[in-house]
Amino acid sequence: MTSARARLRATFSSILLVAAVDNRAPFDSYQVSVEHAAMPGSCTPDRFPDFLNRTYRFRSGAPFFGSQSTVTLENGKHIERGPDSSPDWELSLEERHPIRLGRQPAIILLFFTSHLRGSGSGTELLVVRCHRERLETVFEAGGEGIYPREGRGYSYSEANELRVTHAVWLPEDPHAGPSRQVDELYGWDTAADQFRITKRSEGRIKP
Repeated sequence: MTSARARLRATFSSILLVAAVDNRAPFDSYQVSVEHAAMPGSCTPDRFPDFLNRTYRFRSGAPFFGSQSTVTLENGKHIERGPDSSPDWELSLEERHPIRLGRQPAIILLFFTSHLRGSGSGTELLVVRCHRERLETVFEAGGEGIYPREGRGYSYSEANELRVTHAVWLPEDPHAGPSRQVDELYGWDTAADQFRITKRSEGRIKP
């Protein structure tokens, strides 16, 4: 019953987020998932893998390879080649920050995708924990508008609160100039064993 209620709250929160940003430009691809997802690999409370050489399945379309796409990193990078075999997209693991979810060890992973021919970029943010010696994703956010660095695009506090900041494009905004910014605050709910959104604010981006 508790897990069913938690899933219902997570679904309701997702509906609110979608409704809140419904007036977006078509290329505004921001997505969030607080549902747990198994990640291949083992861990111990004091040891995580390096995450630089492994295969990831991203639930959002932020890496530009399609939702639910599978991407394999080698030394922290993946190159997607175009029809002429020249490099087209580059995905890299930019940041790894150990955190704790209550008493559980976890890590924040930030991936950045860049179109090498110059038409866009995207950011994917994962929170991965070690649960019963197996890796598990407990939070995922992705989109073009997430600022790709700690402090600007996200932060995590000792109070188990995750803040994610991302740009929002209105229909009249050019691709290179989003006019609004959203801050979302997620708290780790120990009883429900998942993140829950606790606050959302939106305002104009200051010049």
